[in-house]
Amino acid sequence: MKLSLNTIQCLRGNGIQQQKLLCVRSKGEALFYLPGGKPESGETHEDTLIRELREELSIHLKRDSLAYFDTYRTVAAGKSKDTFVTCHCYFADYYSEPHPSSEIEEIQWLGIQDMKRCSLLVQSTVDSLMTKGLIG
Repeated sequence: MKLSLNTIQCLRGNGIQQQKLLCVRSKGEALFYLPGGKPESGETHEDTLIRELREELSIHLKRDSLAYFDTYRTVAAGKSKDTFVTCHCYFADYYSEPHPSSEIEEIQWLGIQDMKRCSLLVQSTVDSLMTKGLIG
């Protein structure tokens, strides 16, 4: 039996405030995710994050503040068990307060106690942030 693995590439932005991570929930979805999305043809990681966070949260990232954090690979939420998502996570400073736009229904700052409401990707990110001492 041959195992077929599909990988979805995406970029995510990490925002931490008072030991909580900025998360979003799309319309019609139950789980929270990190904001971000898939690159369009020819886009760099930085271009993708700037575009996606402007579309989803109406915020403007400070390009020179973008800093790579880590890459995660988990089973894609809502997909078959042989479909994985690979996400490259970054930190960045931004202008203005985030508010939902586009397909985003809700924004919340979620902590460790909220992980049951989050995707596997968010859970993996929180584990890594804890290991690195960035949240407690």
